Amino acid sequence: ESSATRIEATETMRIGWTFMQRALNNARAVPTKIPETEGIHFIGGSDALEFVTDLPAYLGTGGLHAVGLGMEDDPDGEHKLLVLYRIPLGDYESSSEGEPEQLQQAILAEDVEELTIEYYGVDSKEDSDSEQAAWSTEWQYQKSLPILVKLLVTLAEGEAWPILVAHPHLGSGRQDDGLLDDE
Repeated sequence: ESSATRIEATETMRIGWTFMQRALNNARAVPTKIPETEGIHFIGGSDALEFVTDLPAYLGTGGLHAVGLGMEDDPDGEHKLLVLYRIPLGDYESSSEGEPEQLQQAILAEDVEELTIEYYGVDSKEDSDSEQAAWSTEWQYQKSLPILVKLLVTLAEGEAWPILVAHPHLGSGRQDDGLLDDE
């Protein structure tokens, strides 16, 4: 029974990580819809992430979706849940309060100790003239997608999932989809 539970958890992790890598590789540089906020809809912190990606139709609803990954409190325990969510971009934009009807969530792991996310790229919001790419724990409303995104999950027992490294420009074949050109 213990082996079966472990195999199921490993399979859930593999499916979730494969989905995240594909979604990040297909991330799109869609301008944010937040009034008075410039940049693209890519909101990345050290322990949560939300971005726009093009999902295939075989997932039920293809097209542009807002996809997020983060941790939530486990109502039955002292640790956290690793939660993945997605919502069609049109429903995301039209929702005013509460959770939109098309929101789909999946628990990727229980008893999570830590989610660490890092972003590699050139910070377009910095006031410096540096064009040097670097690792950062935040990537929010930049003019372009990060070059790389690295995710690490540590479970409560100290066990770590394999590190996921994704290349957001890989799926599009373009640096920024031409949506945010400097004027």
